[in-house]
Amino acid sequence: CEGRGDGETAKFYRKCADEISENIEKNAWDGEWYKRAFFDDGKPLGSKENAECRIDSISQSWAVIADGTDKKRAETAVKSALKELFDKENGIVKLLTPPFEKSAENPGYIKSYIPGVRENGGQYTHAAVFAALGMLRIGMNKEGAELLFTINPLMQKSPSYKVEPYVLAGDVYTEASNIGRGGWSWYTGAAGWYRTVFIEELCGYCQTPRGFSVRPRFSEAFDSFTLEVRQKGTVYVIKASKSERDFIALDGREWKNEFSFDGGVHTAEIFVAQKGFVPQNSSENIDFSHRL
Repeated sequence: CEGRGDGETAKFYRKCADEISENIEKNAWDGEWYKRAFFDDGKPLGSKENAECRIDSISQSWAVIADGTDKKRAETAVKSALKELFDKENGIVKLLTPPFEKSAENPGYIKSYIPGVRENGGQYTHAAVFAALGMLRIGMNKEGAELLFTINPLMQKSPSYKVEPYVLAGDVYTEASNIGRGGWSWYTGAAGWYRTVFIEELCGYCQTPRGFSVRPRFSEAFDSFTLEVRQKGTVYVIKASKSERDFIALDGREWKNEFSFDGGVHTAEIFVAQKGFVPQNSSENIDFSHRL
């Protein structure tokens, strides 16, 4: 709105955002995570008070992604989601736990699913990707990478998975007799988010008006990658890896912050030390922008 010269509307929206954030902190914080919703009678959902759906991952990841909550609380919430919802043994990132089954309250159509199937306590892959995104945004690089690798169909170890290993499944069951069973494969929305989070958050690739930047989020779980970037008839093969020191070589020579789209093929080797892990939108990003 401000960019279009409508300062009054921008002011109104900021006021609304502040009121929403205030209400979230006042009414939705549950001590270790954020509640998911409220029933018509005011009872909470996604609270430690609930026997079913005690915690839901979406509220925790979006507390970080939306960037409108208390930062310490948001970090605590994401860590709680990791502890409560990441089943490492079976390679499943649950949407919520425990599933709906016998509660008197009606949360909607989700309860029509068998407990442990799809959104009702299974892995709902959209939410699993959001959880990884939330972790990466607060610097939990190792945990975020682990979640992304866990939900990759190529990494599935369960003999019950049974769906294609080359496309993303929309959900994975936690129901005891079918634990690890994949469902709704070729789920393009989840796949689109997965690609975005993997490339733009984990690898740290960012499109800029005059080129691109790279800000890897390395850890013990993810310490190297190769990314081929094609722009304006020019190919850049980015080879990034974790190292003892920060160093960049362009076509075999130390990079002097000079860059152009010249229609050729180039190799950029990026070595990133631990101190090189910079926050999002930092000016310290490795910037491959065209110099005028």
